[in-house]
Amino acid sequence: MKKFAAIVVSVFVWLSLFSGAAVPAPAGNYPNPGDPRIIRVEYKDSAFYESVGTAFCVGPHYWLTAAHVVTTEDGKQLARVAALKGLAIKTFDVVKVDPKTDTALLYDPEESDYYFRIADKPTSGPVKGIGYPGSIIKPCSVFLSYKTTQATHYAAYKIARADFYDGDTWGGYSGGPAVDSSGKVAGMLVCSGGGYSGAIPAQTLTNFMKGE
Repeated sequence: MKKFAAIVVSVFVWLSLFSGAAVPAPAGNYPNPGDPRIIRVEYKDSAFYESVGTAFCVGPHYWLTAAHVVTTEDGKQLARVAALKGLAIKTFDVVKVDPKTDTALLYDPEESDYYFRIADKPTSGPVKGIGYPGSIIKPCSVFLSYKTTQATHYAAYKIARADFYDGDTWGGYSGGPAVDSSGKVAGMLVCSGGGYSGAIPAQTLTNFMKGE
């Protein structure tokens, strides 16, 4: 088991959540920042640097995030991460990681009956990306428009299939959900750059959770 460093999370960040939609919000059952099914996760990467990401609830005890959110810069997989649920700091175990799809599953000993459903088919409509950046001046949500699906390569991750959307997300959004108009998760945000944001598709997330 890897040594877990205690994390101190600034409550000020969480009191500063706001919607960052740059375009008028389309009609739909979209969640908002602060939704209890979406949380910020952290670990202390060094004495001076904290790595942050996002996770979302997909079952009574389980949360999805990106593999790179629970992996240190030198490639070590974490055994657990700190998570902020409401105003309480919790510890989640990292129970499954797949670097090939940049996905990770977290276990929360506290049961919840409020969680996301994963979409059973792709969407070409707008999605709402939600994530918790390390900077309080960055927005916590943004509407994104589907662009294309293709392979991609970022950091140490080579992803065979990712959905790309027009629109920027920011550091800390990794592991956050891209939610369609029905309120289901269409993908998990993992990368951004050049005016585009990349997400692991819903089918890949479903296969990961099923062990396929």
